[in-house]
Order: sequence, then structure tokens, then C-alpha cells
Amino acid sequence: MSAPSLLKQAIQLHKSRQLGKAIAAYRAYLESQDDPTADHYLGLALVQSGEVETGLDHLRKAAKSEPSNTLFLTNLAKALLQSSHQDEAKMMFRQVVDLNPGDAESWNNLAGLERQSGNLDASINAYQKALSRKDHPASARNLGLVAKDAGARDLARNSFLSVVSKTPKPVRALIQLASMETEDGQFEQAEKHLSKARALAPENARVLASLLTLRSFTPPADVLDAAKRVVSQTRGKEDKTRLSFGIARAMQRSGDHDQAWRYAAQANQIVAETSPFDATALSQELDVLRATFDRPLMERLSKAGGDGSGFGFIGGLPRTGTTLVEQVLSSHPDVHGADERPEIPAMVSRLKTRDCPYPTALRHLPLDHLAAEANEHEAKMLGLAPKASKIIDKLPFNFSHVGLLAGSVPNPSIIHCERDLRDVFISCFFTEFTDRLQGFRTSAQNFAAFANTYRQVMAHWNGLVPNRIHNVRYESLIADFDMLAPQILRACGLDWHEDCRSFFQTERTIRTPSRWQVRQPLYSSSIGRWHDYQPHLGPVAEMVGQL
Repeated sequence: MSAPSLLKQAIQLHKSRQLGKAIAAYRAYLESQDDPTADHYLGLALVQSGEVETGLDHLRKAAKSEPSNTLFLTNLAKALLQSSHQDEAKMMFRQVVDLNPGDAESWNNLAGLERQSGNLDASINAYQKALSRKDHPASARNLGLVAKDAGARDLARNSFLSVVSKTPKPVRALIQLASMETEDGQFEQAEKHLSKARALAPENARVLASLLTLRSFTPPADVLDAAKRVVSQTRGKEDKTRLSFGIARAMQRSGDHDQAWRYAAQANQIVAETSPFDATALSQELDVLRATFDRPLMERLSKAGGDGSGFGFIGGLPRTGTTLVEQVLSSHPDVHGADERPEIPAMVSRLKTRDCPYPTALRHLPLDHLAAEANEHEAKMLGLAPKASKIIDKLPFNFSHVGLLAGSVPNPSIIHCERDLRDVFISCFFTEFTDRLQGFRTSAQNFAAFANTYRQVMAHWNGLVPNRIHNVRYESLIADFDMLAPQILRACGLDWHEDCRSFFQTERTIRTPSRWQVRQPLYSSSIGRWHDYQPHLGPVAEMVGQL
């Protein structure tokens, strides 16, 4: 058989999905000559048959031979994306759009990769390029999601509204609009968006869950009945989890604590399966942290730090009043509350060497490297609010990074929030989180182990950097706000301002689960809520009894 006939046969076999025979024919053809087209199609057939890496090699060879062939580049980029070679895929998609700026699909793929890499501005730009080529609702919705994460809220809102105006059933866009309204404190408007969504999809799990967790919304019987019916039928773990948490919170507000616990336990069981908690691994990780951070290391870090007096960090276990403290501080005209920032965890992920992970690498990394990281953090934070005299990062798990903060960010304000561990456990057990460590609250046993490790870490920090951490007890703050709130401001180098007294009237975006609570005047009804669930506390109650 002639070479052209062999290639034609290979392509026909490929089209008819006879991949094994097609691969053999492509290889037989390539034995007699080099042909980028044959390499390209052989690569595709190999990838489709499961021989991914070998297939990628052929796709790369073809693209290298014809670097201006957008078909070769596009298919290589897609194969790389599907096989989790994200960085190389991103590079290929960039080459494609450079050669063919009108390729909306490649702009979309590039935007998604930039988002995964945390390059939100680049992702926004790519989605806008895609939309300028082809106005597609999915691209507009994705642009809204990225813009929301980037803090470009007007762009996000307009993107979601565009989807609503151009799509027959814009349920997901309406859910996102409702989410933005709750973050901005516009709960009635959020309810309107969700009501529209439910009219379009009466038994959509996410719509029902969003309605049930909306604190301003008292669910009528039909909503609760629909939620119970859907949660018993759905097999999707994410939807089942969200809906179970929503029903649990609704039951809790109605005073049916047995049913509330049952649905919360159902949700937490799924979370435990998808995000298992390893108490031993966490304990070992934090043991290394405590052993590494000593006074010589703190002295070394101080040589690399800049001027951190304009920064404040709030940390503690989730649901200990961290959002309340941030809201009080953010009500001061000289303060910018930045919510839960990703910069410190991102810095930690970079502070390592090939052979040495964080935190041990801090002993070996060059001082100029540490200084560059500190300066980059400072620049990003200052860029959030250049005119503010204090910028607050309220990420609860900042508590595990106190040594890094106190060492490499000189003179930061560090606020540590505490609360009765029994109430912390109950509040966490009924709250849906997205953090990778969310498995810590799925049972009283897991929570007790996590809380014990946390207490040991905080004891280490208080001994290592005495008088640098200002501790705030939630129950005390509620009972004696007029005395303790000014102390929090003084710990941040700020004078008292009367706006801080009416913190619940401060308009700002709040993306944490406490966005409803901190927009209310002080209340004490959440203190002692653990009494309603005392039979379920087990080791958490024992731990509190030993304190």
C-alpha cells in the first residue's frame, strides 16, 4: 500500500473510532517519512486510547514542526489541559490566541487556566476577550465569578445581570446575584433574586439551600418540604451537603434541635468522606512549626521584614467572633477591612526549597529572598487601600502563622479571638465551609483534637512573642463592649471613634458566614447555644471541663 493510501486508511480508521488499528496504521506510515500531520493525528489517537504521555509527545513534535498551525497548537493545548499539564496548556493557549485573536474558545480556556493559577486580572482580561469575539452566557457567568473573587464587584454584577437578560433560565446567575447582595447586606434584594430563581427551578437544590440559609428569610412550609424532598432524592454530594446544612439551620432557628442535629450530621458525614481530617498529620505539622519557630529564627526573620505597622491580622478558630472584631475595626474611618486574604497562605506555599519544606526552609532561605516576599506582601496589601492607616486581614487560620507575621512583618497588630469551645463546635458543625481543613468540625472527636492542637500552638506563640498578641474573648466583648472595644483599637494603634459603636450600620462587603450577624446590634443569644446539643458534645465538653 502506498504511503498516501496508508495515511488515508489511518484517518478513516480513526474517524470510525477503531483506535488500535488507526494507531498501528499511523505508525506504519511514519516509519517511512516524517509528517507533522500524521504525528498530530497519532498523538490524538494515543491520547484518546489512554496512552496520554506518549500521545502528548507526538502532539508536541507536530506543533514544534509547524509552530504557526493553530489546529496543532489548539489540540495540544486541549490535551494538556485534560491531562493536568496546566502550565504548558496555558502557554499553548497563549500561542493560539496570539496567532488567532478571534478564537473565543481558546480565550475561554486561557481564562480558566489563569483563574486556577490565581491570576485573576489576566483571567478577567481573557474572558473579556472571549466575550468580545462571541457573546456566550457561560463566559459572562464565568467572568462574573472571577470578577467577584477579584473584588471587581460592579463588573461581576453587570456580568451576572447580562446573563439574566439573555438567558431563558438564568438560575445560577440569579444565585450569584443573591450571594453578592447578602455579602453587601442587601438581604431583601437577595430574597427577590432567589424567589425568581425558584420560580424557574422550583426544586433546584442550590436555590433551596440559599433560601434556607438566608437569615432574613423565614421559610414557608412549601420551601422546607421541597428541600426535604430533594435532599432525600439527590445523589450529588455537593448539593446534598448544601441542602442538608440549609435545612439544619432552618430547623435550628425554629427550635427543632433534634431535627437540626440530624440534618447537620448528615451534611458533616459527607464532608468527612470528601475532606477527611487527619488529626495525627496536623499535630505533627504543628509540632514542626513550634519546634522551628524559636527566638533565633525570629531574629533572622526580623532582618528581612519591612514596616508592617500599617497591618492588622485577626486569627483564631472559625466562629469565634473574628468577623465581629473586623467589623468593629472597619467602622473606624482610618481602617480598611480586607476580609479573608489569601496572601499569607500563598507566601507560606512559596517559602520552601527543593529539599526543605516550610517552615524549616526559613532557616536556610537567603535573607534577600525573605525580604522580597515580605515586600511583595506589603505591596499587595497596601494596594487594597492606599489611603488607610491600618489594613486588616481577617483569616481565622492566621493563628498558625503568628510566628511568621510577628517575625517578617515588624510591628503588626495581631488580634486573637477566643470563645467557649462548646459554642465554637456547635457553630462550626452547623456551618458550611470551603477551607481544605473543614473536616476538623465533622465530629466532636475531630474538633476536640483540632482544638487541642490549636491551644498548644497559641500557647507557643504567646510564650515566643509575649505582649505582641491581643486576646479577645467573644463572651466578654458582648458583655462589656464599651470597655473592651476601645482596647482592641488601642492594640491596633488607633484612638476610639464613635462609628465603631454603631459597627452594625457600617456598609461594606462581607463574604464570611457571619455577614448577617455583624449587621445586627450586639446580641447574646448565640452564647450558650451548646446547651441545646449537650448530649452530642462528648470530648469537647470534657476538654472545656479540664481547662
